[in-house]
Order: sequence, then C-alpha cells, then structure tokens
Amino acid sequence: MKYVLTASGERYLARVNAQMIRMHLVRVEVGSGVSAAPEKLEALLDVKQRLQIESVEQDVNEAIIHCMLTNLELHEGYLLQQSGVYAHDSVANRDVLIFVGQDAEGEWIPPIEEREVQYLHNIAVRVSSTDKITFDVSVSDFVRKDYLDQKLEEHMRHSGHIFVGAADTEIREGDLYFCLEQRLVTVRGQVIPLTVKEFEIFALLILNPKRVFTYEMLLDLVWHEDYTYYSRKAINNHISNLRKKLRVAPDLPDYVKSVYGVGYKFEV
Repeated sequence: MKYVLTASGERYLARVNAQMIRMHLVRVEVGSGVSAAPEKLEALLDVKQRLQIESVEQDVNEAIIHCMLTNLELHEGYLLQQSGVYAHDSVANRDVLIFVGQDAEGEWIPPIEEREVQYLHNIAVRVSSTDKITFDVSVSDFVRKDYLDQKLEEHMRHSGHIFVGAADTEIREGDLYFCLEQRLVTVRGQVIPLTVKEFEIFALLILNPKRVFTYEMLLDLVWHEDYTYYSRKAINNHISNLRKKLRVAPDLPDYVKSVYGVGYKFEV
C-alpha cells in the first residue's frame, strides 16, 4: 500500500519543521473505499477500525509506523482498502489526517467468528528532512516503573494482596538478559525484537518474578485507558507471541508461566 501526504498533512508538517516541535501521532484508521484524490481527504471514506500504534522507526527520509491489527472485536468483515495516519494539531486542537494509503484490490479482514487475525500493520511513509522531526505517539512507549508501582499499590489496597516493587531494572537469568532502560531483551546473545506491548508485559512480569498477574491487572497496567478495547484473548495472543520469540532454542525454559484461569507469572 503506497502512502501519500495529504494537503492537511503538508501544512501540518510545514509547521512541525518551522517550529521544531514534535510530530504527535495519535492513531491509525483503516477502512474500505478508494479515492481518486487521496491527497485531498480530510478523513477516510469508510472507517472500519482504529488501530493502536505500537512503535515508530525513524530513518533518514522514511518512518515506519507499526500498528497492531486484530479482529478479536470484529463481528463484520470488510475489505481493507484504505489506511490513514492521524496526528494531533495542538494549534487547531484537532486531529489531522496526514498520510493516506490505498489499495484497490484490498485485503479481506474476516469477522472473528470466521477465523482469528492478528498481525502488525506496518506503514512506511517518506518525509523529507526527518532529522528535523521528532516523532511522538499516543501509546505507552516505555514501561514507567513509577506508574506500574502506583497501579500495583492500588490493586494491593483493593485486593489486600502484598506487593513489593521491583528495584532492579537490569536482570540476568541464565541465558536471558533484560534491561529496562535500553528496552533490550536478549537470549543467548540474540536480541529479541519485541513489540511495545510484548515488552511491557514481559517487563512487568520479569520485574516481579513469581508474582501472578491476573488478566484484569495486565489489562489495567499495560493497556491503561484503552484496556476496555482488549479482551482476555488478546492478552493470550500477546503472551503466545512473546513465548515464541523468547524460545530461540528448544532446550530453553518457558520463562512466562500460565496460571490456569487466573493469569501469568515469570519464573525460571
């Protein structure tokens, strides 16, 4: 899918460059329909889903936006033909459609009743002089320990459970190495490429070894305000992907243990 800069996006980027401010990406929308002049669009033709931005990779003249596309809450299928990236314009105090991608043939996204779909929807956009642009996204890009501790304390007060906040942010467990500050996970020296949510889940578990985190706690601590959009099945899918990535060899242990019907914990 090829992306073009919209007229609104061109004005927004000009202001970002001129004022040396952060480009604040807020969401990605996908839907059906094809426009003869996508650069003139102010909104997608027929929005079907809003996607959460997982991360943004920045190169010399290109940015790659990673989003999670899932049909876990989708009960009516659609043909994905359009995709749009929105940024927040702080001057106008509104969200602006800055990039639009189209594919007339499209991709069929089935309802969950038909089959399950979950993958990273990657958007590559070209921006001149990206060295002058700093991307900011409306997702929890980093696990903030103070936030986690605060939320866990709230759970402790309501549930009566005892919690001791983790002090170490750099952990070695046999072949496994974890560093919170560098957002780095390696197994036997091999860097494990985790998505934002996979890293946040794993950080929460490894920083609190043997502590069982319920589905409710994971939804609250990792997804924050957006947690109501996600289901228990979404957590299971993230955990499944996380386990597959961590197990780079068959003789390695399963670092993330299931507690049937309750949640997950880290234990070697």
